Amino acid sequence: LVNLKNFEFLLNSDACGTRQIDLLVIVTSHPGHVALRNAFRRALPIEALRTFNITRVFLLAQINPIQTGYHQVDQHVIEEEYINYNDIVQGDFIESYHNLRYKHVMGLKYSAHYCSQAQLILKMDDDIAVDLFQLLDLVRSKLLTGLQIVGAVLTGDERNPVRDKASKYYVSRDYYAPSKYPPFVSGWAYVTTVQAASQLVRHSESSPFFWIDDIYVTGMLAALSGVNLVDIRTRFTVFVDHLKCCLRNHPNTVACDFFIVPSGDYAELVEAFHRQSLRCRIDSCRTATLEESSDKPSFCVITNIRSQTYNKMDGRIIYGQIIAVYCCRVYGIAYSPPTFF
Repeated sequence: LVNLKNFEFLLNSDACGTRQIDLLVIVTSHPGHVALRNAFRRALPIEALRTFNITRVFLLAQINPIQTGYHQVDQHVIEEEYINYNDIVQGDFIESYHNLRYKHVMGLKYSAHYCSQAQLILKMDDDIAVDLFQLLDLVRSKLLTGLQIVGAVLTGDERNPVRDKASKYYVSRDYYAPSKYPPFVSGWAYVTTVQAASQLVRHSESSPFFWIDDIYVTGMLAALSGVNLVDIRTRFTVFVDHLKCCLRNHPNTVACDFFIVPSGDYAELVEAFHRQSLRCRIDSCRTATLEESSDKPSFCVITNIRSQTYNKMDGRIIYGQIIAVYCCRVYGIAYSPPTFF
């Protein structure tokens, strides 16, 4: 594929229909991630989402029979999901890391063409857990309209192209010569509008593709489209263990003070966090006090892994003492040795 002008849907959900849609959730998913998709469905069934005027679809590519590192499924399994849940959108390109750009734009095209009545669009990955309800409240408070994207805006070292050939993110100077990428939004999760999605898709049809999808869509295409980036990175955490701690310490009564968090591919964490978010919306969980918040030094993560912004770090939670520099919401700061008091 050179662009999406010749794009075709293999499976195309009519999940939106003509209903009022306050939020359309488009989830990029690997075909083999059946367990993760089912975790979403169990925790937030589509019937429950509809009571809040929310709907959700999963974005898939064609199965790649030679791809390693993922659970392999047959196409008939995907088609059964489509029949049973009506929440699969599948494109006619092969699943691969470098084809995430196609999947990303496919989701925006689906949103603009088949769910144009949606007030807002949440694009997210299937290995990220998102509190839809707190996020929606926050975005509404920002009065998001028109050409905007709300997410974790990356403006620092993340904009430096990686020139190390051993890196997963290596980009040669021949492929991309500038020393900086444009500001862009983390592809983990962001919220935008149908108007913005339409402009991003339109420009994708005449712009050369860049293979890193979040840089391409929310950086390059956004700049061409006049789409503004709105930063809410204070509601992200890079640590899986922040999620584990919130679920363990406050399973029913307190809303987690972050909205977007990596799951580490643990389906049970995705399910538990989404269940809690739904329960809190129905039963009005209270917000965390300062002592309970992950802003406190007593709530810390210690790790030997050098941080990269929005990577999926585990670390270890240390209770009862101030022991580590990784306390609460950490956003890509460089690792420092633990400080003991």
